[in-house]
Amino acid sequence: SGKGGDEKKKVGFSDIDKTIALARSGLIKNQKKAVHALLRMSKMDDRIRDRIVTEGGLYPLVNMLKSKSEGVKSQAALTIAGLARFGDNQGKIIDEGAIVPLLDLLKDRSSTCNMASARAILSIAALEESRPKIVSEGAIPYLIALSETESLEEELLYLQALAKLSQHPKTHAVVAREGIIRPMADVLRNPMKSVKHKQFAMLTISECCTLQDNNKKIVEDVGIAALVSYVQHYADEIKAYAAVAIERLAAGGSQIRMTLVQERVIPPLLVLLSSKKLILQRNAANAIRSLAEEPENQVQIVKEGALDPLLRLARCGKDELEHAAGMAVAKLAQNNINRPKMLFNGAFKPLVYNASHGTSHEIRDASMTVLSGLFKTAQHKRDETVRKAADKFKKLLQNKKGKRKQGGSGSHLVPHDSRFDGHEDEYED
Repeated sequence: SGKGGDEKKKVGFSDIDKTIALARSGLIKNQKKAVHALLRMSKMDDRIRDRIVTEGGLYPLVNMLKSKSEGVKSQAALTIAGLARFGDNQGKIIDEGAIVPLLDLLKDRSSTCNMASARAILSIAALEESRPKIVSEGAIPYLIALSETESLEEELLYLQALAKLSQHPKTHAVVAREGIIRPMADVLRNPMKSVKHKQFAMLTISECCTLQDNNKKIVEDVGIAALVSYVQHYADEIKAYAAVAIERLAAGGSQIRMTLVQERVIPPLLVLLSSKKLILQRNAANAIRSLAEEPENQVQIVKEGALDPLLRLARCGKDELEHAAGMAVAKLAQNNINRPKMLFNGAFKPLVYNASHGTSHEIRDASMTVLSGLFKTAQHKRDETVRKAADKFKKLLQNKKGKRKQGGSGSHLVPHDSRFDGHEDEYED
């Protein structure tokens, strides 16, 4: 029904084949007519897009990227962008040699050609394996230069393309070397940029943080204090990627982990742990785990109040969250100073559970290592730890009973504490 439906019915396979034949013409007049039709067809459905590719439509489209006509070049690029959305067409487009002429369009004086090329590159880059190829052909410097436009709409497209191309282990070093970090930091600092602009900039920086060789550049161009401030940003998208950046940056060595904690990154991460959004909770738990790789940070993290929210997430019933929080708990429990407090607050149960039933080898091994270390502690120290925890529970129970005697049922004085459920008898004797 509607105009769109009528257009689809009018296009048959024979129409596609005739249009592709017309596109092979050397006359610009014929190319304009053919590429206009192919662009319209590429927006229809996967059946039409597949037919265009299988019948050889890519060859004339790639040739038209080199046309002298701005309209032909830009529409050919937009058609390729549409075709790249179907199946395995991205690989076929690369094999047809489209990358180099598309990059040439990024250098074109026409902003229309620039944007059409960027859209095609963005669609092709949906195929993860294509990103190193596009980056190696020199896309990053051109996209960075174009992103400095005064048009916010155009800038957003180029930032999105840069973010997509940065999402591959083989591109992290190249994009940083070609100067991507400083302009992304400038976007984040600019109050005139939208949340969407900053989201792509923060995503790009978080990808660059994956490679330790980039750490010095991150610290110089972005700044540790600035990264910590982005964990407190009002937009969840920025906070989520900032937490990922903290996690990855903290993997870069002892000094940077201690600096992050000194810059007060723990409090905003604790706020994310208490969020209602899974992605924020998970990213914060992963960041805390990474920071806890530093023995000096482990005590500070517990002291600042990370234990309770982590333990809640470690038994929340959501595998993804339980894994992230469980790994953080296991890391914090490696510290001798933390263990008594952690045992008292209920860390033993998730450690035992994860050692046997953790969702990955990583969390099972980490939990088992902590438990093994605990049980290898000298007997008198272990007994003293358990005695102190039991004494503290007993004292709390006595205080609780005392308040009940003073105030009737005491339900209005003493809130229910699920830690005592089913364990009262253990602490009576």
